[in-house]
Amino acid sequence: MLLNENHYLGQFVTGGLEEVGEKKTPRLFITYNVTHEAVDGEWVEVDGPYERYVGFWLSDKAYDRTVKLLQKMGWNLSLTEPAFKPEVMENAELVCKHEKWNSKIEEQWNLKDYPTEFGKTLADEKTLRLLQAKLDKEAETAF
Repeated sequence: MLLNENHYLGQFVTGGLEEVGEKKTPRLFITYNVTHEAVDGEWVEVDGPYERYVGFWLSDKAYDRTVKLLQKMGWNLSLTEPAFKPEVMENAELVCKHEKWNSKIEEQWNLKDYPTEFGKTLADEKTLRLLQAKLDKEAETAF
């Protein structure tokens, strides 16, 4: 069942290291039982619980950034039995977003206070305008 894009509460179930895809890219995962959804400022119990996970890439490129994030979360440095600060383990606030992957919509989960790379924020209009003007000016002088 595809859950709504929203904020949820989850209870830690387990975690560990997995290898993803043909390249076997390492990813630490944290599995949660999703128990409540935010509705009009209140936590409402869901029909589940629904088991969902948050993933943290540990590829060479992402390693330093990911380990720093995991340390902020109070990670015990275990890849087989990871544990974290209480707010990551109990009643963790999770964010569900939808992403299109291989022509279908899939859930992408994140911890609200510890976002991974999928939690991008689009630039505001002012930033877009200023950067576009700079690029346009450079394009005029380049030719």
